[in-house]
Amino acid sequence: MTPRILCLPTELLDLIASFVVAHRDLIALAMACRAFAFIVIPAHAAYRTIRIHGQRGPTPWANIAAHPHRAIGVRSVVLFDHSEEARFLPERAPNITALPDRSGRRHEQGVRGGLKSGTLLAAASALRVMPNLHSLILSGSFSRDTTACHAAETAFWVAASSHGSLKRLEYTQTLSPPAPLPWYMTDLHLHPLWSISNLTSLTVKNALFLRHPPSVTQFSRVLRNSPALESLTVETHDQSFDLHMLLGETRFPLLSGLSLSIHARPEPTNSRTFSALLERTPTLQHVAWRYLEPNPLSPNALPALRSLRIDVPDSPGAAGCGLLRTAEHLAALGPVYVTPETLEAMVQMRRRDTLRVLDVARFDGIASLVRVVRLFARLRWLRVPAVDYWHEHAPVTPAPVHRAEWFGVLNSLPMLEVFRGVSFFHDPERASIEENDERACHILNKILKKKPDSEQES
Repeated sequence: MTPRILCLPTELLDLIASFVVAHRDLIALAMACRAFAFIVIPAHAAYRTIRIHGQRGPTPWANIAAHPHRAIGVRSVVLFDHSEEARFLPERAPNITALPDRSGRRHEQGVRGGLKSGTLLAAASALRVMPNLHSLILSGSFSRDTTACHAAETAFWVAASSHGSLKRLEYTQTLSPPAPLPWYMTDLHLHPLWSISNLTSLTVKNALFLRHPPSVTQFSRVLRNSPALESLTVETHDQSFDLHMLLGETRFPLLSGLSLSIHARPEPTNSRTFSALLERTPTLQHVAWRYLEPNPLSPNALPALRSLRIDVPDSPGAAGCGLLRTAEHLAALGPVYVTPETLEAMVQMRRRDTLRVLDVARFDGIASLVRVVRLFARLRWLRVPAVDYWHEHAPVTPAPVHRAEWFGVLNSLPMLEVFRGVSFFHDPERASIEENDERACHILNKILKKKPDSEQES
């Protein structure tokens, strides 16, 4: 008997498929039956996510704009240049950095040129025919030496801001200090980027406007107009950056993920603004900060915290240690410096049985590391720096560590599944190759007998 849903007209089945956002869900729908496969595979599966390298020029964007009936199904757009090839190019885009010329020889296609005006204009025209666009990632540098490039960038943001369906925005620029002032000095408040609203995820890294205080003030409108924001990432390298201009009065009742990498002078106003934001956002579950450190928080701050990642000198610092003492659901922590203060905070944790992931950046010796891991018997993932702990141990630990001593660490973790950072295949002592191999096999056999599922990685 034919299912009733398959009795619907093909147009309605096509409409149903258009509401499926994730590519994996589309494939699952296509595998349900032949009727959906004939609809999903040719018309929807190839158009949910568009990832295009800027070096391909305006041609692919013009092709998309010429087929608006296909562009309706696009949910995610990624436009990147050479700076993000490692992230997008190997698996998600063809290698176009070297193309054959008319003579058949391969040559470089201006890899370092950034995003050109023609590419941005063509991308803007394609964005205009994507009414269901959900996610936009723009990663790369812009040419700022011509009026055409300035106009193209404005057209791109006009097209992006016209979509009320846009929920996720990621904007990354190449870090190249010292930065010039933005070119849009006239009518600054009218720049189309500031009109984007109702986002649920926002990532801004090294954007030029973050180094221009009036632009930061205008960009804060995007945050104020996105009360349903769930994830926020901001990264900038500007010694004069004022965090209060960006986050001073904003409130995010649904925010669950926050990552701030603010490389600026340690101004008291920045620390106060950061700590105030943490205090008034109890919904946060995943928090990370780098360079900038907040002031110590109240005892009951961040009650829902599950992941804490801190990259400051003597991490986790005073604020991080305070969070450790009161955390009741913490599952991931790192990178940490195992100092007496950190050990004391770990001992005073209300619940230590919830921690599953630990990243250690520095420790005083193997004895202190053993003491740490014994506090977290349910740890499943442990990472230490990958160095030669006999000859190059100084950045990590004051004294050398013999390879065999790591067995004491691993033996204290009966539930450990992944251990990363130390190679067991080179003994630090001046032993022969045969002796070294024999000792390494002996150590590994003991470890694997205790933990058959463990993984060692150099």
